[in-house]
This record gives sequence, C-alpha cells and structure tokens, in this order.
Amino acid sequence: MFKAAKTFNILLFSPLVLILFSFPGTVAQVFAEEDVLNPSYNWTPQFYGKIEGESKLLYTRSFARSQLRFVDIDNDGDDDLFVGKADGRIAFFINQGDFSAPLFELQTEDFVVIHEGLDEQNNPTLQKTVLDVGNNAAPEFADIDNDGDFDLFIGSKDGHIFHYENRGNQLSPVFFRKTPIYMGLKFEGNSVPRFADLNGDRALDLLIGTRSGRVHVFFNSGMTDEAVFCTKFSVADPQDLRCKYQPELITDITPQIDAVPELVDWDQDKDLDLVVGKSNGKINYYLNNGDRFAPQWKLISKHFQFIDTGGNVAPTFKDLNHDNFPELFLGTSSSMVIYYENNEVLMDQLSKISAVQLEKLDKSASFEIILSQACKQLRGLPECLTTLAAAFGVPAEVKIAGMDELQPYILRPDLSIDTNPDQISPATASGGAETESGADTAVEENSAADTESQAANEGEAEGDAVPTDPATADGEQKAETPAINKEIEKLKLQGVITRNQLWLASRNFFKIESLSGSERHSIITSGDWNKDGRLDILLGSRSGEIFAFENRAESGTDWYPIHFPALKKNKRQFSSPALADIDGDGDLDIISGNRRGKLELLLNRGSATKPDWIVHDVNISQIDVGSFSTPLLQDMDRDNDLDLLVGNSKGLIIYYENQGSKTAPHFVLRNTRISGIQLKGNAAPTFWKWNADEHPDLVVGGREGYLSLISHIPPEKSPALRGWNLEIAHWQNIKSIGYSTPHLADFDGDNKSDFMLGDEEGNLLFWINSGMIKQEDTKEKSTLILTENMLEVEEEEKEEEEEEQAETKIAFEAPITEKDPEEKEPTEPKFEFVSARYGNLELGRRAFPAFIDVDGDNNLDLIVGNKAGELRYYRREQNSVDAEWTLESKHFLDYRGGKNSAPVFTDLDGDADLDLLVGNQQGSIQYWENKGNLEFADFVYNPTPFIGVTGGRNSVPAVIDLNADGLNDLLVGNFLGQIYKYERTGISKGDRFQLDIRKYLNLDVGLGAIPIIADLNNDQQPELIIGSDAGKIKSFQLDPENAGSINWKASPEYFKELKLPVGGNPVFVDLDNDGDLDLIIGSEAGTLYYFRNTGR
Repeated sequence: MFKAAKTFNILLFSPLVLILFSFPGTVAQVFAEEDVLNPSYNWTPQFYGKIEGESKLLYTRSFARSQLRFVDIDNDGDDDLFVGKADGRIAFFINQGDFSAPLFELQTEDFVVIHEGLDEQNNPTLQKTVLDVGNNAAPEFADIDNDGDFDLFIGSKDGHIFHYENRGNQLSPVFFRKTPIYMGLKFEGNSVPRFADLNGDRALDLLIGTRSGRVHVFFNSGMTDEAVFCTKFSVADPQDLRCKYQPELITDITPQIDAVPELVDWDQDKDLDLVVGKSNGKINYYLNNGDRFAPQWKLISKHFQFIDTGGNVAPTFKDLNHDNFPELFLGTSSSMVIYYENNEVLMDQLSKISAVQLEKLDKSASFEIILSQACKQLRGLPECLTTLAAAFGVPAEVKIAGMDELQPYILRPDLSIDTNPDQISPATASGGAETESGADTAVEENSAADTESQAANEGEAEGDAVPTDPATADGEQKAETPAINKEIEKLKLQGVITRNQLWLASRNFFKIESLSGSERHSIITSGDWNKDGRLDILLGSRSGEIFAFENRAESGTDWYPIHFPALKKNKRQFSSPALADIDGDGDLDIISGNRRGKLELLLNRGSATKPDWIVHDVNISQIDVGSFSTPLLQDMDRDNDLDLLVGNSKGLIIYYENQGSKTAPHFVLRNTRISGIQLKGNAAPTFWKWNADEHPDLVVGGREGYLSLISHIPPEKSPALRGWNLEIAHWQNIKSIGYSTPHLADFDGDNKSDFMLGDEEGNLLFWINSGMIKQEDTKEKSTLILTENMLEVEEEEKEEEEEEQAETKIAFEAPITEKDPEEKEPTEPKFEFVSARYGNLELGRRAFPAFIDVDGDNNLDLIVGNKAGELRYYRREQNSVDAEWTLESKHFLDYRGGKNSAPVFTDLDGDADLDLLVGNQQGSIQYWENKGNLEFADFVYNPTPFIGVTGGRNSVPAVIDLNADGLNDLLVGNFLGQIYKYERTGISKGDRFQLDIRKYLNLDVGLGAIPIIADLNNDQQPELIIGSDAGKIKSFQLDPENAGSINWKASPEYFKELKLPVGGNPVFVDLDNDGDLDLIIGSEAGTLYYFRNTGR
C-alpha cells in the first residue's frame, strides 16, 4: 500500500478539494533544510494510463473485496462513489459526469479523515490521517445525527464499526473520527453496516453483516438526531434507559461466511427487500413479506439471478439512470467490479417498436400507465394493440382485446426464485420449452464464467413467444384473462415475477488493468530500445516471464505489448531485468536477476531500433548473491565501462567491478555491502540524481515495502566504494504492501525523473515529477484551526472569494495511518462444522493434510500424504476464499518414502522457517531442511538427524522442546496408539535423537496416535493435541505449577461436541486468516473435514 507521506502539497481549487482530496496521493512533497543539495519535489499520482490507445485504471493497488457506496458527497446533484477495499483503505471517485450520465474518476486510494488530539503543551490539535481500518473496509454513509450532511461508518475485518462524524456541511464535508467501536458494537469479524429506516419511525436502523455469516438488525431506540442501538439487554436493567428494541438475528448463511447485506426494493412494493452476498460468490434474496413498518424477510432464493462470481461477493444496488429500477454492482475477491444494467422488461420490449419515443414515457410510472402512454403514441386503442401484440410475441392467432391481456406475454417468472411458480395458463404452459431457453440464457449471462454477448439475449427476447391452442375460442380466451392476471399478481407478491431484468454490462466496471496480467512481484526497468525518443519498459514477474512494452504516445505514455521468445517463462523465476548496452554495440541488452541469486544475460542480436533478445549466458561471470538478485548497471569507477550493483534477499547491495572492457565485460566482486547498510531483506536498488549533482544516488526498495534514500558524493579515490550516506530509511514514508521495487526515469519527456513503484502483488504505481519546490514555498505552512462546524485554513493574507480558483499550496502536518489495535488476550477456541468435503478434493485413502505457502504467493498451499505413499502438492488459487485447488504434483519433492505418508511442517532447526518431516508405514522419519526463508521455502533432504529413529508402524512426528535445553525434541505417534519420546542430543557430527520413553504420558489412545503441537487458545503457549483412528481428540496444556521441563495437564474439552470422522488425521491452521487456528481433518475416505474456529 502507498502509505501517507510525511508532508505534502495540496493544489486547491475549491473548499471541497481541500477537505476531500488532501491526501498523500495528490501531490507528495519532501521538505528539507535550506540546502541546494537537499531539494524537495512535488509528485503527482497518475491513476489512469493508456494501453494500446485505450484509457485504463492502470496504476493502482488492488481493489479486491470492493464494497461500493454511492453518495452525493459534494451536494452537486450527482452521486459520487466511495469504495472500501481489502487493504483497509477507502478509495474515492468523483463524478465528473452529471445526473443522467455519471462518469466516475478516481481521485485517491487513500481517503483522509481528521483526528483530534493534544500537542506537547496540551493544546488541541488536528491531524490529517489516512483512513485505514486494517483490512476489509466496508463504508456506509448516513445522516445519523439529522444535521443535513452525511456521516461515515466503516466496518472492518476485526468486527468493529468505525464512526466518523461530519463536522463540515453539505458542500464541504469534514470527517472527524469519533470512535472506532460505534455504540460499543463488536461482531465476529468482517462487519458490514447498512443504515435504513426499517420500521417507519423516521429514525435510521442498523443492519450488520458479519464474517460468521450472520446478519443482525438493531432497531433504533433513540430519535432521528440521536441514535441509540442496544446490545442484548435485561429489561429490568438495560445498559441505556432508552433501550426498547432487542437486537434480532435476521439470517445465518452458514456454511457460507462473509455475509454482505444490501437493502433494495426489488419487487417495487414500497418496502425494502434484502439480498446477502456470500463467500461462494452467490447471493441470497429475501423477500419482504411485511411492509415498511414491520419487515418480515423470507428467503426465496439462494442463487439470486443465477449470479456466481466464484468467490466473495459484495452486492450494491444503485439506480444510475433514474428509472426506479436499480442497477447492480458486485465487488469480488479480485479487483474486478461486475456491473449489471437493469433493463426493465416493459421498456426493453417497447424499445423494439421504432414508432414509440421512449424519452416521452414516464419510466417511473406503473406498468399500466406506461403501456397506455405507448398506446397513445401508436394511434391509441384499438389500433395500438396489433403493434404491441406483435412486439411482445403474441401469436398471430390470438386476438388481444385489451391492454391487460398483454401482461402474460411481457412478464416472465424469475427461475432463480426457489418458489415453483404455478402454470399461469395453458398458453404459457405450452410455451414452457421456450421459457426454459430464456432461463438458461439468464443463467449463462449472470454466471461469472460466461462470455456470451448481450446481443444474443436481445435477439432471443425478440423471438420469444407464448403459443396458445388455436382451437380455443376467443370467448374462452377472454374469459380466462382475469384469472391469468390475478395469477400474475399472486406471483408478483411471491417475488416470482418482477419488472427487473439484469443484463451484464461489464466485468470490469472501473476498467482496471495490469500490464503484467495476473502476475505477481512487478519489477520495472526502462530504456529507449527503438530510438524513438520515448522510454519503453520491461516488467519482471514472479513466474520469470519478462513483459515488454513500447511507448507509442505522442506525449505521456501509451503502452503497446511486444513479444519476444527469449522473455517468455523459463527456469529463471522472479525475473528482475535491467536494460543496458552490455557489449557496447549501440543497442540495449538485458541482465536479469532471479530467485536463485544468479544473473542471466540476454544479448540484443537485433538492431538499435528493432531489438531481438536471445539468452546468451544463464550465469554471467558465475555471480551468485544467494537468492533474489536485483541488478543495476552504472559506471561506478569512472573507467567508461559498466559496473554492476546487485541487491539480494538479505538486504545487501553487492558491488561487482567490470574488469573486462566496454565490449566484453567481466564482473569481479569488490564489496558485499557497498553503501555500508543492510535492509531487512530483498534490496531492490535504482539510481536517481536526487540532489541534482552529477553523481547518481540510490533509492532502494525492500521486503518490508519501504524505500531508503542513499546519497552519493564520491571522493576522487575509490569513487565506487566511498561517499555513500543514508539520508532517510523511510523515504517519504512510502510503503508498499511488500517487496517494493522503485524505478525513476523521465517518462513524459520533460527532463524530470518520474517515479514508478512495483510490489509483491504485481501492482504498479506511478507519480509524475511536477518539479522541485522552492525553499520559500516550504516555509509557508498554514495551520488547521477548528471552527464551529467546518475546517478552515488560516492564511497570512486573506483572498477574495472570487480568487478561490487560483492555485494555492498548503502544507499539512504528516498524515498517519490508523488501525485499531488487535486484541492479544487468550481466546478459547470454538469449532463449528463447515464441510465434510472441503475444496471438493479427492486425496486418496487415509488422507493426511499439512499446509504451507509453497510458492510464496501469501496463500497456504496443501501438501497431503495418503495410504498409497503419495505426497501430493495442491496449489491454492489466488483470491480463492472458498478454496480452489490445483494439483501440481503427486510426488512433492520427489517423495517415494513409503505408504501411509504423514507430512508435518515444523521448525525443527530453530531458524524461524518451517522444515518438513514425513512419517510412514515403516516407522521411520524423513527430513527436508528448509534452506530458504520465511517467504520462500527451499527444501533440502537431510537424513542425518533421524538415523536410528523408529517410531513404530504408521509414524507421525511432532516437535517441541520438552526439557528446556533450547533444542527441539521429538514425539512420534504410531499405529498402536502410543507416543514415543525422543530427546535431541548434540554430538560432534550434528544433532541426533535418542529414544527416552516408549509410552509418553502413559497414553494409549487405542489405534493410530497422532500428536500435534499447536496454540489453540492464543495464549502464546503450546498445547499438545492427540488424535486417533477412533475419531477422538484429546488435548493437554502446560501446567503452570511445574517450572522447568514441560508438564502437561488436561485442557478444556474443545472437541467433545464435534462429530469427527473415524480414521481422521487432524491438523490446525489459520485457514481463513482471522488470527486463530481452524481444524482440518483428513479422512479415511480421502476427503477433508473443515471445522472453522469462531472463538474470536
């Protein structure tokens, strides 16, 4: 994420701009002392860019788990848009269009609010703060205090609801944080607030969706200007004497989670219905069978409109075209926001009659009135009936005598409703096949996997007809009409028939695009490889593919992808390219770093204007910096050839001197820490002449996401090795989500270096250099002062109102980011059954699961042993909340170690990363030491520690330091239901394990003992859990009364009420990323049982 800058400039054009757009994404600025060598710069963010001539939202962070709220925040008559995101921030889109044609343009990904506080002298201060609720921000706007402007509420991953009071006004909103826990309400996680008057008392009530899948309603016990929402209370002793409504549970979508409620009058009956997005990508629809004074929601569809996004879905309804039929927006697990237009069925059908002028119809009127208006345009009754009947597909042999007889041919049932609609008439019954066809089209159109065009549906709608029996007499048909229409009204009340008609309009409403597609770890370099005067770019990626783009814009940038075979995926992984003329032939070659720490040379065998790269050397100069090499080329020693700087995974910048020539380089190691500093990991250096002298300085990215600024004033002697100075460790306080990779170059041709930044998620952020700040400008710092109802700026000279459009620079104190501290206290686990076929996986008999992030994508992957002796590797798909797995191998690490394989990931060697131990039917233990790091595992087979260890048939290992000697000991469960204890002893040739006890704790669990070490209750102390073939689980916790070596006592019976599978193999892992351990059990049948921990 791009965190807030220390200080920054705001270009003011109106009071609203001051309030809403004063964020660290508008114009960032670094202030320094009065020194020409320490300049300050204005950086202007660029969110939009062109790809092949088309404008896209190109330079942003992820918009995963978007929650959209439309609100006219500036009171200009059109709705603006706020978007909560998974990163806990709020993005703001201003409506640059108008009431009838909205055009949303991103202004910031880091919406800013105000915090009140005290300075060192206890004087009141105001501090601008980037709104950050941690994760999964869910915004909602409501005038909760009835003062005529919108207040802001934000749900969050931890279940809090943040409240920001609007102390500005309708034209100039100013949001002050009032509390991070609104009304003391806290929920199970992923709280999603929605406000509406649900009981007709003119006071706003509160609806809350939660991570557990529950949706709660809190009726307002207060008044319109002072809300009171009460938690469950005793009537005799309420927490507030005004409490009169108890909270109610509306629904529980279990086994799905992450309920996202949305209120909408879907059936046009003047009361609010309810839809709820779910974690599986589908939506529940609850029809309000009550009224606007006493709602009664009834579930009538678990697959509303057959929508399926494949992961978390957050529905938002908004009537964009003001026809009283709302459009639907869906936030998803990815950055894609899906948009459905609501083409109301009657207007849609009338649009096919060229003689009908739709703009003259009252779209908000009733069905009958619109038909009547259309009829008048068609020369009135009875002449209009013929035209209308033909347009609505009425068979030629059926005579229509009145307008009401058209309804059965216009309205059709929504087949996503669970209610089975009665057959309306013999006519509609005989037309059933054609209706089904229309329903199938709806399923395909609303499915997330569909790519069919909307035009096909339009054509099918034109051809739809409801045939009738030609032998039926006219009189009989006319006699049936009232009954038909009465049945239609009945189906309307049941929610089966509505005038709504959702058509897929866009799968990418914001037009978000990534230059490297779905790749992760974007690493950028630039150079003009076709000599057209514009910088082209290369993007490295996690897969190793290098993406090439030519800039073909007359001004600015317009990226066109160019494909070269040598840049495709190979064995390089985590490619980190640098462009330079390595061989001195006048064209640009490529040196690329990779995960293995080596450097690959790709020579340009084309020309200076048409490159053609080929792989020339996969390990140039035999360089090896360990892992994650990031090269940079520059003449460091002033001998007119290119020397080499290489960042690596340990945070070092290593210097290799070119001791060859300009045309035949040979790089020799000279210094392993050129700047004298070491970052915390994964140094990614780039050059930039920061202080405008002739010597390039360094901006260095790292694993934590920060940027370090290192200046260079080289002496005459040893210019490459000396003269480096760390100016600031957190330059501009910029922080990406991790693995920041900066690049500075002049992309817009104004002779000033612009700034691009890649990160581990594959995002690319871009700032234009708007010029150096004059020192006198940095001194003119204005002060925020609080008046009665809005924020004002105190200026040295007051300007006239008519000059407010003039450019004004105002510097504010450093914005900070806010997060509510997470609670660390112990929490008893509570396991709830979710699924007996988690992930729909078939893993082979006697499945034994283990989880680790194998591929470094921050998603837990699955390693599973089985009776056949396989060690399968399933990769978890990106953004796969509901667990979509891809089988990558049946023999992970080429395992062939015997039947009943039992993998366990644990830190055996105490180096803070997870090693792999595998038990088997023979009773031995096989060991792979992790030579990688916390982010990327690198398993190396090491049989030495377990020579002589035999734990008994069907061995299952667990690791813990039992005697407090600083060395991990070994517990091994076996088929006989016993646990062997091995103590670790250090000997001259390395650590080994010696058998100490054959029946540890004197336990005998029957058959198949499975020991597990885990902290179930978050008390930072290990617990011993023992599973068995009988499907029983015992657990023990540390006995605090016995100091020294570990002693156990029975812990609470966490598993007593659970129905566990016989022959199960349990493992504990935080599968849903909520901070506590869930329970996964591999079964004898080869499936996984999933029990979610809801204790927190």
